[in-house]
Amino acid sequence: MTDMVDAMNGLAAGGLATLEVRLKQDLVWLGWPAAGWLPPPRQYAGHTVLDVVIIGAGQAGLAVAAVLAQQGIQAVVLDRAVAGQEGPWVTTARMETLRSPKELTGPALGLPNLTFRAWFEARVGEPTQAQTRAWPADRARQHPRGAAPTHTANQRVSSPRSSSG
Repeated sequence: MTDMVDAMNGLAAGGLATLEVRLKQDLVWLGWPAAGWLPPPRQYAGHTVLDVVIIGAGQAGLAVAAVLAQQGIQAVVLDRAVAGQEGPWVTTARMETLRSPKELTGPALGLPNLTFRAWFEARVGEPTQAQTRAWPADRARQHPRGAAPTHTANQRVSSPRSSSG
């Protein structure tokens, strides 16, 4: 247990930069993203035929893109929000405080360094009891929404939101 505590203290001391290095190393060790194996893109009527298009670059869309990249499948991710503004936390969510247990992993793809808890501890250190129960939503919005896909998805396209929202 002492080794684990020492490791986490080292992570907190290095902050997000250390977490990023650890995550990148995890991905190298796992061979992610996998080498592509699909045939080269085809053309039809002068347009490139895409194998996979994911509509929405929120948490679920980026997680799907990451899982596909793990298998060597390149997905194009489309979102009408500008990069960094995807998902509900900066658009429709209204909670002032997140009350979800911080040990919930979310779409961490089995990578401990990709969990909210790892990001939280890298950012602020080991949480207090109060912090494990409630965390201001504006701080949670700073969590990188595309952490895994940043390293595994190959493309992301955004188009501006229309005035109708």
